Formats: sequence, C-alpha cells, structure tokens
Amino acid sequence: MSNDRQPLSRLELLELATAGGGVGHWTWWLDEGFSHFDERCAQLLNLPPEVFGLADPDFWALLHPEDRALMQQDFAVASQGDGSAYKTRYRVRDAAGRWRWLEARAHFFPADKHQHGARCAGILIDLEQQDREEELIREQRLRLDLALSASGLGVFDASTKDGRVTRFFCDERYQDITGLNESIGEDIDKLRAWIAEPSGRSVEVSTLLRWIHPDDAPRIMASSLSVINGDAERMRFEGRMVRVDGRLIWIRVEGVCVSRHADGSAARILGTLEDISERAERDLMIRMGEDIAGFGFYEYDIGSNMIHWSPGTYAVFKLDPEKYSPVLGTQRHMYDAPSRDALVSAFELACQTG
Repeated sequence: MSNDRQPLSRLELLELATAGGGVGHWTWWLDEGFSHFDERCAQLLNLPPEVFGLADPDFWALLHPEDRALMQQDFAVASQGDGSAYKTRYRVRDAAGRWRWLEARAHFFPADKHQHGARCAGILIDLEQQDREEELIREQRLRLDLALSASGLGVFDASTKDGRVTRFFCDERYQDITGLNESIGEDIDKLRAWIAEPSGRSVEVSTLLRWIHPDDAPRIMASSLSVINGDAERMRFEGRMVRVDGRLIWIRVEGVCVSRHADGSAARILGTLEDISERAERDLMIRMGEDIAGFGFYEYDIGSNMIHWSPGTYAVFKLDPEKYSPVLGTQRHMYDAPSRDALVSAFELACQTG
C-alpha cells in the first residue's frame, strides 16, 4: 500500500474530529509538570503566537483566582483514581480581557512499560460558543414551530428499509388533519401505538396510506414508492383522503429523501401534510361554473403583484397556459383602447379601497 493511501491514524482522526467541532485537544505530562496544546487550545487559552505548551505554574496562572485552587484539587483527586473520565470547568481571559468559561474533559493514564510517564489527555470546549450554538438551535426550532403553526402544516419523519416503513414520526398537526389523534377503533389504536414505539417492527407503505380515496390511491402510492425505491428525490401530490372518522378531505403532501441506503433506496424521508379542502372545494366550484357558464376566474395578489388565471380565463382570451403567464400591466394591451382607461381606473380603485 502506497503512503498516500495509508489509513489515518487514531491521532489524525482525533485531530480531524476535534477541528470539525471547534474543540481543542491537549496532553498534560504529570511527571514533567508540562502541558502540550493544539492550535485550538492555544487559541482558547489566549496564548501568545507559536506557544503550544506551558509549565504547570504558567498554566495555573491563566485561571481565574476563584477556579485555580478548586481545579488543582480536583485534578489531584482524579489523577489518583482508576483512570475514569474526568470533567471540570474554569475561566480564562480572552483577547478582549473578558473571563471566558471553558470545559476540560480528560482521561488519566498511569505510567506504562513503554516508558510513557503518567499523563492526562483530553479536550477543551468553549462553553460560551456552545451556549450560543445551542441558543441558535433553540431559536431556529422556535421559528420553525411558529412557521408550521401559522401555515397549518403537519410534519412527518419516516425511516424505510426494503420497501417497508420501519419508523414513522408525525406531529400533533399531522394527527389533527388525519384524525389519528382520535380513538375510533382497535386498529387505529394499534397504529398509533406503533407510531409512538415501533419496537423494531415495520409496516407496509399501504398501511399508512390506507385512508387515501380509492380513485387517488394508485397515483399517490406510485409517487411514494418512487422516492422510497430511489427513483426520485421528492414526492409532491394532492388527493382525497377519508379520515378515520369518515370525513372526506383534500390533502397535499410534499416530502424529500434526506438519506439513502447503500443500494440507493430511501433510508429517511421528511415531509409536510396540508389540509387543502377549502381551496380544493373552491377550485372545484370555479371549474364547474366555468364549464357551465363559459366564464373565467382570476386572482390578484396585491402584496406580490402576481395574477393567477383559471383555465376558463385562458379559454376566454384564447391563450395557451404553457406559453403565456399574465403580468399586471402587460395584459392591458388586450383591452380595446376606449374602455382600457375606465377598466384600469376601476381596478386600481378596487385595490385601494377594497
């Protein structure tokens, strides 16, 4: 095996892992009373450039006076123990002169037959950075929760293997939409128990799609399996669902594969579920009216300045939806000049006054 193909040593792997996590690693040689630090540790300890080691007195001098005696005592007790893991916290000054909390996690090793002296090896973590990252995660989760609550979307997280679902998490909104949170019968209760605790069991995809309307089930099953089998990255479909209480609703599902097995099949899928019954019923009534009366429908979003035309409106203007997209202003040339000004004025007045 050539040198450029040699596997990384355990030390190199440690350095790679700690660098990726913003963590420093260090070794304290007890007999020598000297500690060696990597670049990250030296940065956290605010050491001068090119200084990667300190004698014990110099290291203790870096610590906050309130932490120094306690840490020395803790280290002394731990170094006489059975070699188990050890953790302590202390403060050092940063480049701005502020006291910064650090956490050292260590393991003590006694002297061995290879003439290695007693030593302590460990990692150093910036607790303030860790706290900031945790707070950022909490804020991001809160924003996501607020966004989902405002949008009315339910969330699901599914794990699959060999074409079967091995784990399925869904939030409260998902259960509200589908009716899974209602105790209707023994089979529903069993499914809810499995969702809460799969216990190594798996279920057929059809088990989770059993309430899809029969006319929509083949299309929706095909869309789901295309992602599960590795033929597509995303699923996106709308269809009818008969809730567990018997009520018919329209749903829209969007999902994406976030990880795959070695054979390319989906290992994990994240997605959302939305109840679009109100919109679907409105669209149905519009299509029925268009078919019967021959009129068209449009919707103008004042905030985004976007216009949506129904199929009937395209038919009225004899335009192809694939070739033309309505844009406010550019469509005004379609109207006869004598009536154009009156139409535009009426439209703008309606937008201003409601």
